[in-house]
Amino acid sequence: MDNASDYGSEDSSTMFSRTVIGLVSFAVLCSLSGVQSDRPRYILQNTKVTYFEALRKCNDLGLQLASVNNALDNTMLAATIGTQTGPWWVAGTDLGDEMKWMWITSKNPFGYTNWAPGQPENADTNENCLIVGFPVGQGETRWKDEPCGTKYKFICEDLSEKRQNRAG
Repeated sequence: MDNASDYGSEDSSTMFSRTVIGLVSFAVLCSLSGVQSDRPRYILQNTKVTYFEALRKCNDLGLQLASVNNALDNTMLAATIGTQTGPWWVAGTDLGDEMKWMWITSKNPFGYTNWAPGQPENADTNENCLIVGFPVGQGETRWKDEPCGTKYKFICEDLSEKRQNRAG
């Protein structure tokens, strides 16, 4: 019996070591390729707020509400989310022009999307803000449009490293 529990611990330890080695290898490759310095850092906030409160709270932290501009951003977002369960607000909206989605923080239209099946649906013509983590599940990053006044957790993005690298 003791051998079985030791084996289970050893197996978990081995899996942990492989995960750490993989993450370190990824970080080194990104650093060597120059990717790391241009990538945003996502920070999960577990307080439930409206979309506009999320914008303000990220700004108050010296951050901005997160954007997902490409598949690599989505992969990094998924890694940040891990096994946590959403949904979370991010910076997408179509408030200015119905069904023309953009990132409110950069004013850029979506160049990449990860909509859940059947989305965006704009139910009751009132779903103008974007959540990730739909359908609700561990590590889920698919998108859904939602009313901006609904309260969800949110994700901030730290671009300070990117800004410093451009200045230097």
